[in-house]
Amino acid sequence: MFDSNNLLPSGKDSDDYFSHVLLGMFKKLTLEPKCNDLASSEDRDKVMSVKLKPDWIFPEYMVFVAFGPLALDEDSKSNRMKHGKFHGPLLFVA
Repeated sequence: MFDSNNLLPSGKDSDDYFSHVLLGMFKKLTLEPKCNDLASSEDRDKVMSVKLKPDWIFPEYMVFVAFGPLALDEDSKSNRMKHGKFHGPLLFVA
């Protein structure tokens, strides 16, 4: 998602980047394994069209956000990591 200068493309911000990563990992970890056993392309398309649930994260997500490529740039930090609080659309229910 980064351009040739290792910057986010114009008009994109860190939340777009993290959403992009979440969607990619959702497809790789959740949807693609289900498609491996399907013979029909229609069935695979149906599985791959499942929408990302707003509370889904992969196990290493918070480590990725904290130590990933945007973590050191104060201007690019996700609002999810500022002030030691989680402010994103994802909710954790205990």
